[in-house]
Amino acid sequence: MNKTEKQKLIVKTFIKTVNEKYDVVQDFEDEEGGRMTFSIVIDGNEEHFQYHRRYFDVCTWKVKGDDGYEKSMKLEDELNELSEHVQVQIDDEFGV
Repeated sequence: MNKTEKQKLIVKTFIKTVNEKYDVVQDFEDEEGGRMTFSIVIDGNEEHFQYHRRYFDVCTWKVKGDDGYEKSMKLEDELNELSEHVQVQIDDEFGV
């Protein structure tokens, strides 16, 4: 498996896992700059995120001071941990 194939598998596995674990209301959409946007509903609130296809990091759209910032940051941390888990899983499975 080459680097590009590995990156595509990580992204595909991350998207599948997020869709299974969370209530995704705006599916992953490609954006410029290697990012994908998506939204998750938590406690009746829609939270918007970006996922970087190359670096595999997640960030929230909320900024400090916004309503729900702390909850969104907690979810961002969970999503980044999930992303790291997916990367390790792919590395272990394919030995790359």
